[in-house]
Amino acid sequence: MGILVFVEADFDKSPLGLPARLEADLGGKPVLLRTVESLAAAPVVDNVVVAVNPRDAERAKSILGNAPCELFRSAKVDLASRTGMRRLRRWAKNCWRGGLDEFTVFSEFGNPGVMLEVALKYNREFIMLHSASAPLVDPDLLDNMFDRYKPSQQPYFITNSPPGLSVVFYARQMMETMKKARLTVDSAMRLKRHDRRREPEALQLVYLVNEVLASTRGRFQADSKRSLSFLRSLYDAFGGKLFSMKFTELADVLWIRPELADDILPEEIEVELTTRGPWPWTFPEPPGGSDVDLPLEALKKCLGGLSARDDMLVTFGGYGEPLSHPQFADCLKAAREAGVFGVHVRTMLNTLSDEALEAIVANSDVVSIILDSNDGKTYNNLFGSDEFKTVAANLERLTEATKKGGGFPVIVAEFTRVAENEAEWEPFWHAHLDAGRVPLVRGFDYLAGQVRDRSLIPLLPGRRFECVPLSRAMFVAASGTVPVCRVDLKETRIAGDISTESPEEIWNAREFCDLRSAHRRGDYKAFELCPACRSWPVVS
Repeated sequence: MGILVFVEADFDKSPLGLPARLEADLGGKPVLLRTVESLAAAPVVDNVVVAVNPRDAERAKSILGNAPCELFRSAKVDLASRTGMRRLRRWAKNCWRGGLDEFTVFSEFGNPGVMLEVALKYNREFIMLHSASAPLVDPDLLDNMFDRYKPSQQPYFITNSPPGLSVVFYARQMMETMKKARLTVDSAMRLKRHDRRREPEALQLVYLVNEVLASTRGRFQADSKRSLSFLRSLYDAFGGKLFSMKFTELADVLWIRPELADDILPEEIEVELTTRGPWPWTFPEPPGGSDVDLPLEALKKCLGGLSARDDMLVTFGGYGEPLSHPQFADCLKAAREAGVFGVHVRTMLNTLSDEALEAIVANSDVVSIILDSNDGKTYNNLFGSDEFKTVAANLERLTEATKKGGGFPVIVAEFTRVAENEAEWEPFWHAHLDAGRVPLVRGFDYLAGQVRDRSLIPLLPGRRFECVPLSRAMFVAASGTVPVCRVDLKETRIAGDISTESPEEIWNAREFCDLRSAHRRGDYKAFELCPACRSWPVVS
């Protein structure tokens, strides 16, 4: 007996919570049909069961026709609890695990109760869960995992590969536990990750793919405008061969030809709303002056130019204090009204009006608070300010407001490690974790040599590669100009201006394209700040 694959086909929502694209064309066939055909073509797969809501059964039949699969009707295809998990995944949607609370791609889909029903109906000890929007399948990978999997000893078995190239097996006992306790595979992983005595056992639950595949960034599921476009570009490059490529082969090609993953818009835009202070001690005073505010109309124009992608992320941060913008609340509302997928605010929280608090809770997904200390003495030493009590009080107000909002926006407490606060980072971590916030400890960024280096131990990969932010993020200064890099404080190389150009025009401007090309051929001296930069491997 081979593998029974359970395919969850939600015609309303994609695994990201965006409109589903199961009926979208991919190389002349609907995405759902591509997925089923790819699964059925794997020799180790002996049954493909597609779960659909009864109201969508006829739509599924019309798409699948005589495809080798069976329909399973269930009104419980989606889970109400998945809404929150999906919001937490927005900043890590291209990775199998990571981001806020380290939720995995396996939390984005799969109803344990329905999965268990299928396992019992077909008398299976385990099943493989697969997203209906993931049309790529590697038969060799399935063979290898099937040979190593022991349902009686392993409650689940997963890969550490990117979304759409990931695989998960669930034992029937695990599905029963998940259904009764309302757990997800992430909950089970946390239990094992925090129990060091069971670490060897935990490692046996992960099929470790090779390094290139594991480090491939991208979403190989047709569940957003961007990821559907990405799969179509891969189809244009490889034709029908795409659906029979080994995942390792595909990863190798993308490493050699990263331009295949280029998109018309960045994944994230960081907007500096103002250069007004207060400024974090880690930043110099903005060179453009201390009272420059981005006009609201310019921001709205920029946001309106992002509609070609429905998974856009926007951070309101930069080198000034966003809450100091005179129309901060209107800026946040504008982002939501423009349909921005994920909204992030990064602030020192020295001030928090009732209007700003209401706007943050209503219109943002994540709020990062720059703290860097546990007490007023260290705060005063770092920031040259005695406002720690004010910041702490504002943080408590925000925390209480998020509890009433169902836990959103998520509050991230930031801590930059330097010699002055080194003894405090561990107590800081536990204190904010216990308070229901997400602690983030990072190293000091000396902005490519533009400020005094206060790092303790600079941590960088063993070899240099293409700058990650350069291919995924765009920075908009309060003046409206877009430098090719957020570290370019003096704005020596400008790619465009949002007042006169669209984000798409700027992202594809010669300045950006030339610098990306230089990095891809190993020329890290094409821009004067690149040789000394330590921010190049940072994903977000």
